[in-house]
Amino acid sequence: MTHQLNKGKIRDNALKALVHSNLFRHKTERKKKGKGSYNRQAAKKWRDGFEQPSRFDLYRYTDNRLSPPCPPPIPCK
Repeated sequence: MTHQLNKGKIRDNALKALVHSNLFRHKTERKKKGKGSYNRQAAKKWRDGFEQPSRFDLYRYTDNRLSPPCPPPIPCK
């Protein structure tokens, strides 16, 4: 047998260890269409590219101020 069992040292039954290894594990296929096909993680990944920047991003792009500075006061004579 050339399959790596990942079970450590096999002492009793090599065939039993082979059947219980990852080689014979059931794999369920996810539906592409119909009921049960909605994938929450994929929908979130799709939306991530279209989100608007948060207000903290505005600080980064506006030189750390959101409004223009106040004009200097007019001196009285």
